[in-house]
Amino acid sequence: MGVLHDNAKEYDKAVLCYEQYLQAARGAGDAKGEQLALNSIGIDWHKMGEFDKAIDVHSQHLQMADIPGKFVAHCNLGLAFAEINESEKASLNHRQALRYAIVMSSLVGESLACGNLGVIGAKRGDIKTAKACMERHLKLATALNDIKAQLDACTLLGQLANDSGEYEEASSYYEQARSLSLETGNARLATAAKCMIGVARGNAQFD
Repeated sequence: MGVLHDNAKEYDKAVLCYEQYLQAARGAGDAKGEQLALNSIGIDWHKMGEFDKAIDVHSQHLQMADIPGKFVAHCNLGLAFAEINESEKASLNHRQALRYAIVMSSLVGESLACGNLGVIGAKRGDIKTAKACMERHLKLATALNDIKAQLDACTLLGQLANDSGEYEEASSYYEQARSLSLETGNARLATAAKCMIGVARGNAQFD
C-alpha cells in the first residue's frame, strides 16, 4: 500500500503504511525489512519537506545497514542536510557515500556521489573541488551512457567555467549540453544552453 500511496504522491499516507511495516519487521526480527521501511519513510519525509525527520530516519537506517545500505543512507543524508543548508554535513555524507561506492566497485554509485559533491562544492563556492568532482561525474556518466547526468554535469561545468572567467571552456561545455539536450528531444534545455553559449561568448569579448 505504501508504494501505491507514493505513486499517488500521498506521502503522508505512505509513511503511515511504511511505519506499520517497520513495526511488523521489528517484531519479526526482519532486519532487511526494517532497513527497507526506514529508507522509504526517510525518502517520503524528504519529499514532504520534513528534512529533520528525514535525517533522523536515515540516521537510523545508517546505523544498521550493510555496505550498500550505508551508501544509500549517506546519499540520502547528504541530500537532506543540503536542504537545510548544512553544507559541511552534506559534503561529509556524500564523501562517505563515495567511499562506499568505491568499496563496492560501483561506477553508478561513484558517479552519483561525485555529482552530489560537485553540486555541494559549487554551492559552497569551492570551485576547485566542484570542478574536479563534476569532471569525474561527467567521465563516469559518459562511460555509463547516462545522458541526463552528462547534461547536468556539462551545464554545471559550464557555469563554473563562466564564473571563473574561463569563457571558451564554458562555451564548450554549454555546446555539449545543447547537443545532449537535442539528442534527448528537450527543446527547452537546448534553447537555454544556446542562450548560455551566447552569454559565455559575450563575456569573452568583453574580457
